[in-house]
Amino acid sequence: MLKRIYLLVAAVVVLAVVLGGLLAADQVRTLHTTLTEDRLVAAIRTAEAELGAGRTAAEAVSLVASGFGRGTGEDRWVRLTLVDRQGVVLADSEEDPAAMDNHRLRPEIAQAFDTRVTGRHIRRSPTLEVDMLYLARYSAERDLVVRAAIPLSDYNQTLRAILWRLSLVLGGSLLGLLAIGLLVTRWIGRPLRELRDAALQAADGRLDIHVAQLPELDRDTEVGQLARAFDTMRDRLRSILSELEDRNARLDAILDSMDEPLAAVDVDCGVTFLNAAARDAFFDGKPLPDRCMPLLAVIRNGEAERILALTLSTRTPQHGEARIETRKGRRIYRIHAAPIGSRGAMAAFSDMTEIVRLQQVRSDFVANVTHELKTPLTSIRGFIDTLRRGAVRDPEVVSRFLDIIDIEAERLHALISDILTLSEIESSQDVQDREAMDLTALVDDVLVLLDEAASRRRVTLVNGPPPAGGKPDGAAGETAIGSDEEAVPEPFPIRANRLRIHQLLMNLVDNAVKYNREGGTVWIWGERALGGRVTLHVRDDGPGIEPEHQSRIFERFYRVDRGRSREMGGTGLGLAIVKHIAQLYRGAVSVESVPGQGAEFLVSLEV
Repeated sequence: MLKRIYLLVAAVVVLAVVLGGLLAADQVRTLHTTLTEDRLVAAIRTAEAELGAGRTAAEAVSLVASGFGRGTGEDRWVRLTLVDRQGVVLADSEEDPAAMDNHRLRPEIAQAFDTRVTGRHIRRSPTLEVDMLYLARYSAERDLVVRAAIPLSDYNQTLRAILWRLSLVLGGSLLGLLAIGLLVTRWIGRPLRELRDAALQAADGRLDIHVAQLPELDRDTEVGQLARAFDTMRDRLRSILSELEDRNARLDAILDSMDEPLAAVDVDCGVTFLNAAARDAFFDGKPLPDRCMPLLAVIRNGEAERILALTLSTRTPQHGEARIETRKGRRIYRIHAAPIGSRGAMAAFSDMTEIVRLQQVRSDFVANVTHELKTPLTSIRGFIDTLRRGAVRDPEVVSRFLDIIDIEAERLHALISDILTLSEIESSQDVQDREAMDLTALVDDVLVLLDEAASRRRVTLVNGPPPAGGKPDGAAGETAIGSDEEAVPEPFPIRANRLRIHQLLMNLVDNAVKYNREGGTVWIWGERALGGRVTLHVRDDGPGIEPEHQSRIFERFYRVDRGRSREMGGTGLGLAIVKHIAQLYRGAVSVESVPGQGAEFLVSLEV
């Protein structure tokens, strides 16, 4: 800005000096011309006076020429010429009239004869070869023209002197202006440069400089007032930025603490923000790059892009569902999108996967329970209807039907009991009423209760690990409850709810007995692993479980062989109960089986 002002002032000064010089030169030229013409007029009048005094033309011309500088060495000498109407030179102070050309067509002479006053012209003299100013005056008394001429060398020399002095003045003025401009620029420009540097630093985020406190600034000048205003603006800007940073930090912390993924997009549907949950789900946990990425490149779902694009185009909230691939697999999200101001939109992704799964589980559970309840009830009602139609009079038929009704009623009772047990376990948040107990003794109690069922299938129950090869691989120092059939089982103390552990063992051992081969064996033992956890093992040497069934046998009502399960009186809830009891103790249940080589169930518990 200062450079522009400096250049503008310099241009104005140069223009003023040049114009002044030109005007001065014109004034000098005009003044010089006037004085010269006055000299020539005086010479002409003198010549006319000499002629009137009786002088001859040659005498008058010679006398006047010598009186006006000819022969004195002056540059301003006057040449006189007398010309008649025919253009014949009558006398000349510089040349022989007889040798001179006819002058009737000379511009100044022709003009003087034509106007009968005077004629004026500037040209180079062909005889003297110098630039001359010619002034011709008509003399009516003698009908001739008296012409006076003067060389212009003096005029040109004067004009050159003026132009030289003008150049010196202009150069000096420019040099002085340059020096003054530099001083003024340093004096005025220094605080302005300080303000400029402070503004640039403020643009880069450095707001800790107080410009008004700089010694170069006079607080009472306009620049000082501007500096104080700048400091006030900077302090307010710093306060606003600090407040915005705090708000953004709080907002980022709030958004990152949300379990729901959040994504913001601009008007071109490019992602501008992802909270921590969204980055973890959709962007492999990596930070979002500075450049805006297309939504489809981040979330990789056309339905999500359609919902947000519709929100941007209509500027109204939109909702929808989408199945999106995440780091945890395919998830079902309920998408709630809303516009943000006029240049973007934000979408919240509510994970509905577990809700949908639970709804499906509930539907399947209701359908399975209905089916399981309907089957025995149909049998009972069928036998009752048969008895009512007359079979009641046959004692043998009545006895057989009552046995069947009793079996079906017992199956209903077992099913309802397992449903209630499973519901009670699922509603429990933690294990209550823990007590110290001996797991070895509890296993013995379970084996006593299942002894009759095992005897019917000629299955041997062993409180201990299989004798062949010893116990399965375990950590060094682990202690096994039970032993082989000849050793006395050692106590295995734990703290747990007796009822829950009893239910767990009953279901596992009962399942092992039912699905074992006749004459087979079931082993039950426990190991204390490192970290204070306990692993229970229930192993049989039955037909085993096919691999495709192993991941689903802990689901409610899932049966590998439905016909055999119904024949054995199973409800399909036993292993589901085992799984939920294990979860109460922050544990898990799994199965290891090779078809034809039996199966081993492992339950990890924190007891």
